Amino acid sequence: MSQDAAGAGGGGVAERLRVGHRHSRETTAIVLAEALALALYASWLTADLGLGTVTFVLVAVVAAYALYRQPSRRGILVVGLYVLAAFLVVTPVFLNLPFLLAAGSYDVSNPTAFTMRLSDVLFLVLFVILAAVPGGLAWRLSTE
Repeated sequence: MSQDAAGAGGGGVAERLRVGHRHSRETTAIVLAEALALALYASWLTADLGLGTVTFVLVAVVAAYALYRQPSRRGILVVGLYVLAAFLVVTPVFLNLPFLLAAGSYDVSNPTAFTMRLSDVLFLVLFVILAAVPGGLAWRLSTE
């Protein structure tokens, strides 16, 4: 096995995860605020599944790390806005998911037909339109 495959003597993973720059206190505060906001939203999405706390911790840690790795404030904002847009798009799915998983206890024989009504499709379209705002803003910031 080569050293690359073995992780360069055990330090490969740590070396790949290392951040090669430091941010100012203000930028770090922005990273933490964005990570906490994303974690709160994600934990709200998964709260009905009983995964709110686990989701909050995981998203807070991963988002803080991913945002801090960005080299500039603009990069931090762009990544945070793209993640927010993705969360907005999946919101209708997560709002219906607890019902789909527990449909048998409600004596619903076809839960997919119950949750794929016109109102649910319109709800999804509404959230896609809402997601276009942070997504478009992130795209605009990334192209300047």
